[in-house]
Amino acid sequence: MIFILSFFSSFSQSRSSKRTFEFFDISDGNGILDSLITGGPIFLVGFLIAYSVWWSKTDKEKRDLTNSQNNWGCFGVILIFIGLFFLLPLIALLEFLFVSIWSIIWGIIIIGAIIIGINSLINKK
Repeated sequence: MIFILSFFSSFSQSRSSKRTFEFFDISDGNGILDSLITGGPIFLVGFLIAYSVWWSKTDKEKRDLTNSQNNWGCFGVILIFIGLFFLLPLIALLEFLFVSIWSIIWGIIIIGAIIIGINSLINKK
């Protein structure tokens, strides 16, 4: 049991490529704030444009859209991707936090399994 848990733990930690937060490096507070100031409004405007033109419509209303309306919807989606590009430092920080918390949770699970295994061996009757 312990061997299986340690195998899965070591397998999940071994990666051949860098994670996003290792590739982009973790920005300091000013870098995160700059990315929020730059990318946040761009993402929000793109989402509002795409939502108002495409995503809030029913299928029948989508078929009746003109080319200029479709172009505005496409422009909104492009703005969303541009905003996400500027938000990469924030996304890298969130991934770093998620991976850290996830590793702590798995460590607690593995330690708990070891303790339960030892306890069951000691109290075997």
